[in-house]
Amino acid sequence: MLMLTPSRLLRRLGALLGRRRFDADLDDEMRFHLDMEAAKRVAAGMDPEAARAAALRDFGSRPRMREEVQDAHGITSVDDLGRDLRFAVRALRRAPGYTVVALLTLALGIGGTVAVFTIVNGTLLQPLPFRAPERLLAVSGVTRDGLKIPTSVPNFLDWQAQARHFESFAAYNTWRQDLVGGAEPHRVLLTTASGDFFSALGVSAWRGRTIQPTDHTPGHSAAMVLSYGFWQRAFGGDERVIGKEVGIGTGRGYVVIGIMPPSFDFPKGTEVWASRNIAAGANWPRNTINDQVLGRLKEGSSVADAQADMNLIAARLKAQFPSDEVNHVVTTAVVPLQDELSEGVREYLVMIQVGILFVLLVGCANLAGAGVARGIQREREMAVRSSLGASRGRLIHQVLTEHLLLGVIGGSLGLAVTFGLVQLFNRFAPPDLLPVAGLAPDRIVVAVGFGLSLVVGLGIGILPALLGSRLDLRAAMSSGFAGN
Repeated sequence: MLMLTPSRLLRRLGALLGRRRFDADLDDEMRFHLDMEAAKRVAAGMDPEAARAAALRDFGSRPRMREEVQDAHGITSVDDLGRDLRFAVRALRRAPGYTVVALLTLALGIGGTVAVFTIVNGTLLQPLPFRAPERLLAVSGVTRDGLKIPTSVPNFLDWQAQARHFESFAAYNTWRQDLVGGAEPHRVLLTTASGDFFSALGVSAWRGRTIQPTDHTPGHSAAMVLSYGFWQRAFGGDERVIGKEVGIGTGRGYVVIGIMPPSFDFPKGTEVWASRNIAAGANWPRNTINDQVLGRLKEGSSVADAQADMNLIAARLKAQFPSDEVNHVVTTAVVPLQDELSEGVREYLVMIQVGILFVLLVGCANLAGAGVARGIQREREMAVRSSLGASRGRLIHQVLTEHLLLGVIGGSLGLAVTFGLVQLFNRFAPPDLLPVAGLAPDRIVVAVGFGLSLVVGLGIGILPALLGSRLDLRAAMSSGFAGN
């Protein structure tokens, strides 16, 4: 078997894409060889007509030669596929009931499966949309019962000062609050964040700037950053809001310093990020545990290094404050931020994915059974094709083509179902299930959907193809004539 080298592949593609030119060149080449052979014989003293006839006889069958050359360039296979596809379309149109049921089954099965995979892909498989997301860690306190809990501001400040394997730390807290200062008051999801929050994530503002460590400190204004969506809704997309003062609740005013990009959505659903004077809470009770903490790992350090580092700090604080409620925290947990955000949903998503795959498998089994029953009804059709010279391989190829066509069409409809289901999920799913941003099918999801369509098409077609091509030609023809 000849190896398909790049040059040979290019020649095949050229032959397929320029079919008319290829056929014309092939005719010219065969004619040239015939003329050369005839000319040699004429030069040897043969009569021109006899020389032409001898050249044709030695050259052999031109149609057969054409077929061999076309087969060598892959054209015959493409022609066969085209015929099989046209035949498959006619066969499916002759059985509208079966076709509609099959397409609905595949559209719902593949669409549901790919929709769940979209959620799994966006939540568990794809990296977080931040700079070097593998270095982002979530840091929590751990109680004697093994429960992970937020931390207090004094603990956070000690972690920040004593940790050796972190490049930066950030504390943040999210709740509902009233915002005043626009055309009308708004109830918003507010996240108060320490100065390193945005730099730790590695994100920048779309307009203006993000919160810095100097904001909300003596001599500096309290700062506020708006989400893109809230800026559009509350301020009509007016960039002149940057620099204006907006009040939070009944407290002090905050100066709007920036607007985040449309894609930034962390913590999920946050509409406003506000600065906080984190140092002012140094003397707060250590049992006031309200803050989530994230950190950026130093280059060259590992998660294990950071965990060992935080365990030492926790032991040190426990010894330093023996009578404090902080004693309920016996150690700390340091995990990748993505794992932390998906911790509550990982097992459920995997279970749902397995469940929907099982439903798709049941649907495929039913379609395969229907295909076998349909093959029994088409025995005489297959017998006629076999009697006309079709090999068993060609019959198998034909039946598989029909089911692959069903799979591709059903998969295409399924992708439309996927987009609709994902939109519904983004709209109605609880925030904990979408910790970062809304999901959307990407190239990986589309590729998985297309691949699944091919696998399903082959899966539902292999049994009908094998059984339908194993026929007794004489019995099938006799049965057909008896029926007539």
